[in-house]
Amino acid sequence: MPAASIAVMTETAMVVRFGDTIDPAIADAIHALALSLEGDPFPGFVEASPGFATLAVFFDPDAVPRDRDEPPAATVQRLLEARLSGLDPSALADPRIVEIP
Repeated sequence: MPAASIAVMTETAMVVRFGDTIDPAIADAIHALALSLEGDPFPGFVEASPGFATLAVFFDPDAVPRDRDEPPAATVQRLLEARLSGLDPSALADPRIVEIP
């Protein structure tokens, strides 16, 4: 899986960057992380929005459980790092082909 970096995008969003090119392996990693978050969301998760090499992860900072002095973004970063460590893009189902008449 491509290496990922996580950064704060706004007070309610993080961005997970898998590179800076359009690549099938990056697309698979983005898709796998999005499916993982949607299938088993962390408390406060709102939605995930994929890009070519990134995944924006939106959250409700008031709903994210955290230590007293820890900002919500730090908690979400830890949760995303843990999710990435167990991610297996090779387990994705084969894509389906849709023919448009």
